[in-house]
Amino acid sequence: NGNGNGNDTARRDEDKKNASVCLSDTLALVRHFAQYVDVVAAVARKTDAAFWPVLFREAGDPLELLQCAMHNGRLRVAGCYLLVVDALCGPEALEKATADLVMEALVTNEYVLVGELCRFAARPAVEAAAKSLKRNSGNGFKHGDKTTSAVSSTATNQAGETTSYIGGLLRWVVGRET
Repeated sequence: NGNGNGNDTARRDEDKKNASVCLSDTLALVRHFAQYVDVVAAVARKTDAAFWPVLFREAGDPLELLQCAMHNGRLRVAGCYLLVVDALCGPEALEKATADLVMEALVTNEYVLVGELCRFAARPAVEAAAKSLKRNSGNGFKHGDKTTSAVSSTATNQAGETTSYIGGLLRWVVGRET
């Protein structure tokens, strides 16, 4: 067709093929190093989530990489995989991976990481509670407002009891041991 679109399409297809080969070759090289899971995690953090399926099709299953990092004592690196696990494997896989990682962090006395993981796990509930509060109040809320600080640290469970997110999360993690 006289407008060059056929050439543009062919060029884009060739570029995609070259990029795929480059990614595959690069990962093949990096696999030879003990830091492979660290490198993949770092690349994923700097890559738009829209490209994660392509990256992990070549790099390997993000759950397996997370477990490898945990097995090697690289718990912070394992934590970097949680967003990818959520995006590519789903919420059930994320829930199990987060619980396993929290337990491993507790066993290894990495309490700062435990706190970070608890905040990560509680974030969706905190955001939902804030949305609900905003919707119910009809006019938003100010930073430092007593209601806002209560939302960020507590929630009402199905039985109507007020519970701490962290306390609830820890009860959930401990309950998974049995």
